[in-house]
Amino acid sequence: MNDSRGNKDSRAESKQALCIKPLGQKKAKGGNLQRSVVSITSYRCRLLDPDNLCVKYHIDAIRLAEIIKDDTAEDIEIILRQVKTKTRKEEKTIIEVE
Repeated sequence: MNDSRGNKDSRAESKQALCIKPLGQKKAKGGNLQRSVVSITSYRCRLLDPDNLCVKYHIDAIRLAEIIKDDTAEDIEIILRQVKTKTRKEEKTIIEVE
């Protein structure tokens, strides 16, 4: 994207998201699909009350990206953690799918 002077605006350039094939499609013993384990770790300077750390958006996003088969109780197990950081620069959220 160009600004009013015709220069490229580096802020407007977006990076393509990493696309991974669905992980929840492996066959387990007996021919059933394996249950995915989704681990979400939130690194925060100020920890939240457990009921305020909403993971629904993240779970829905990885389901829509077909990283997991579905978000039902039969298909996934969710592990939720919070880790206290010293500074805001260290804040991040890590989502792992097994």
